[in-house]
Amino acid sequence: MVKKLSNRDFTGIYAKVPRLCVDLVLENKDRVLLTKRNIDPYRGKWHLPGGTVLMGESLHTAAKRIAKEELNLSIRPSRILGEIEFINKSKKYRHDVAVVVSAKKISGTIRLDNQASQYQFFRSMPKNTIKSYAIFVKSYLKNK
Repeated sequence: MVKKLSNRDFTGIYAKVPRLCVDLVLENKDRVLLTKRNIDPYRGKWHLPGGTVLMGESLHTAAKRIAKEELNLSIRPSRILGEIEFINKSKKYRHDVAVVVSAKKISGTIRLDNQASQYQFFRSMPKNTIKSYAIFVKSYLKNK
């Protein structure tokens, strides 16, 4: 069984090593779902929904779990679109590597967990999007 780390272990471990994440590109026609962060870091900024890959979990299994936990959706992951790397020495989480996975909704109605305050499907990036996400999603939408 896949187990989440305690807050203490999470903070201690990821202060020393990079954290592997899966971020989701959920499409609705020519728009991409973004959520507004309700937690630090980047509180109040738009980003792709995503989270930590747990020990023993495949990328696609992590994508399904994250979609269910954060969005209340069942999804079908399709392909890896690329990666986004965050290196920030001034923040609590120093180095994240996010593998971006495209996915289609199978079932469910979006209901956000405590990590996001709102969601919206966008054709273009709002101004308060985390910069690395804005660059990635703009490129993705342009090259679709």
